[in-house]
Amino acid sequence: MKSNSTLPGAVQRWRAALAFAAGGGLLILLTLGLLWLVQRQPQASAETVVVLISVLTLLVLGFAVGTLGFILRSVLARPGLNPILLTLVLAYVLPAAVYFGLDRLLALRFSGLEQSLPAISLRSPLFPGQPWLFLWQALILAFLGIPAEQNHPLRERTDSSSRPPEWLSGLLGGAAIALLGAYLFSITRGWLETTITVSEMTHPLEVAPLIRWVTLLIGVLVAPWAEERFFRGELIQRWQPRMGTWAAGLASAALFATLQLRPLLWLPAFLAGIGFFWLYRVYGGLKSAVIAHTVVNALLFALGWQWMI
Repeated sequence: MKSNSTLPGAVQRWRAALAFAAGGGLLILLTLGLLWLVQRQPQASAETVVVLISVLTLLVLGFAVGTLGFILRSVLARPGLNPILLTLVLAYVLPAAVYFGLDRLLALRFSGLEQSLPAISLRSPLFPGQPWLFLWQALILAFLGIPAEQNHPLRERTDSSSRPPEWLSGLLGGAAIALLGAYLFSITRGWLETTITVSEMTHPLEVAPLIRWVTLLIGVLVAPWAEERFFRGELIQRWQPRMGTWAAGLASAALFATLQLRPLLWLPAFLAGIGFFWLYRVYGGLKSAVIAHTVVNALLFALGWQWMI
């Protein structure tokens, strides 16, 4: 008879197996649905089909890379393997390398591609942001985090009865963070457009409406949980013993802002990261931070679909 000490590991493995089995089954259903749409709905526009294929491709890539990352982090973990570095490479370095490498390849192979197909331009949206990197990063972080268990040791020593509910703090905090971020962003963009001739770099990328709505769904349903679980959860838990609580929180916020790869969003994202960290520290859990992040992305979507973080 196995001892009870083996149960947590067994439960963790079953959670991982069920999560990835469910994800694989969902991808199969989505693929079959796309094939049905192409075969049975000839009136569907080519743009819609291309967008659906692109989104499905991102889902498959995110699932595959996330599965690989989880295997490397847990099943094949070795003392020399840095899980934080591995996550950053899979979720940020790899997509960026593929993205900008593909950009150079297409630019060399097809001259005038960006002028003829502005909707899939790869370099020009570096400042305003673009859907592909954001979607890939959010999906990989989500797939890496689905089976993971999180402990939340940080908590302010205050009477819980004196604090508002987590959901209320998340809603109000998210609204305040979004308004402050939008204000700082508008000032920075206005200054940039009046002092440097790069106004076209701050204009939104024109894409199909379906891409915008897919970006919104992932931005409010997937990205907040996936990013908070990693930046405010795992990073701070690993850095806090060596750096201290606030140093770890500030470092996490700075890394979060830098990895947006959008210079105009660095300061708003950095301040947002500090706000999310404060909520995480006060309540000792991610719920309020995730709610605030969701509110921020929803309000930033109203400002411009490409500015979600």
